[in-house]
Amino acid sequence: MKVSVLMPTRNRHDLFPKTVRKIEEHKGTLDLRFLVLDNSDSQFQGGLPSNVDYLYRDTNINIAQCRNFLIDHCPTEYFIMTDDDVRFSRASSLDRLIQILEQNPDIAQCAPVTFDKLGAKEGFREASLNYKEVCNVLIVFASSKEIFKHFRYDERLVAVEDKDISFQAWKAGFRVAQCYDIIAGTDTGKFRKAGGHPLAGDAKAYFDATVEIFKQKYPGIWFDDDFRAHITKEQLKELGRPPKPNRLLELFG
Repeated sequence: MKVSVLMPTRNRHDLFPKTVRKIEEHKGTLDLRFLVLDNSDSQFQGGLPSNVDYLYRDTNINIAQCRNFLIDHCPTEYFIMTDDDVRFSRASSLDRLIQILEQNPDIAQCAPVTFDKLGAKEGFREASLNYKEVCNVLIVFASSKEIFKHFRYDERLVAVEDKDISFQAWKAGFRVAQCYDIIAGTDTGKFRKAGGHPLAGDAKAYFDATVEIFKQKYPGIWFDDDFRAHITKEQLKELGRPPKPNRLLELFG
């Protein structure tokens, strides 16, 4: 199956080509076409594989605008939205994300398990299509252009845009899921350790302003010092979904 990989990047010319190669290594049966939107200070001058369409913008736009642009120009029905520094566990095969979407049309986003302490503890199950419902996905996820007819990235948000798009999916009546079989992490670590959001400029100021918008959209949600969002069972019900006994309250790790 032909699937597009949508990748925004900014000032990481040494990193995003490596990520393209790493994703290709885990494609499974998928026929991947990469769409890279480079929002850097200068244009990339190196070589790229023939299945990479490289787009350069010399004007700075935020991460939500980048993601909407890529979806609008996606040439395939299914796509994988990814950061430019994602890495996968050795046994991961990305075609499982698409298989889950095909079998479950009410799932708006299907993502790997994020490689944090919880993900490492849970591990993954070889050769299954098991998944779990969650509130939010990070780093990389699979979806479809049909699903994204129902919502778009909020272009006021220059951070936590991934949390918002998952909440939009919930409010539109879809599910958000993580696949047990794939574990993903990043090369650059957490937001703070990476020296700021790669697409946000002054990370702290942008983040603070964005959090205020997010709180207005979803009253009662609060953020801790590690930029993790927290929500109560009552707030989950207000979003239209009853809380589940799995990870639904362990949000945004």
